[in-house]
Amino acid sequence: MTTERDLGKVVEHKNDLYETYDVTDKGYCTNCQPRKIIDVFNDVNQELKEKYPEICEGIDYFDLSLSTRIKPADPWDTSAHWTAVYYVRGGSEGFYIHVSTIHGGKHQMIFLGKTLLEGEAGLSWAEKMVAAISRIMKV
Repeated sequence: MTTERDLGKVVEHKNDLYETYDVTDKGYCTNCQPRKIIDVFNDVNQELKEKYPEICEGIDYFDLSLSTRIKPADPWDTSAHWTAVYYVRGGSEGFYIHVSTIHGGKHQMIFLGKTLLEGEAGLSWAEKMVAAISRIMKV
């Protein structure tokens, strides 16, 4: 069993985008817990608004995926192999932005965005949105 004597005394509590954890005076990270999906989404959405306001003007919506079985209070899947951010051309108009985790070859859509912009304007928006979210999520 690992003790405080082994790891050191907790001196700081930290959050990154996906986890919350304590740091000891010996530099160890302990008590790691995944953050809630809604908290990750809120941080991503806030940073989008702050750093990329021109992209946000083209958003018709960006929210948690309604087609998923996850709940906002569920923990972020920190064991997922990848997080994917990509766009899909809409069937009748605009573009969709998907943010999915991939675990064991299965995709789980977490966030979904949409613009009604068409043609070059829509494609340009989709490419910029994917790049912005990828930077924010470090994927």
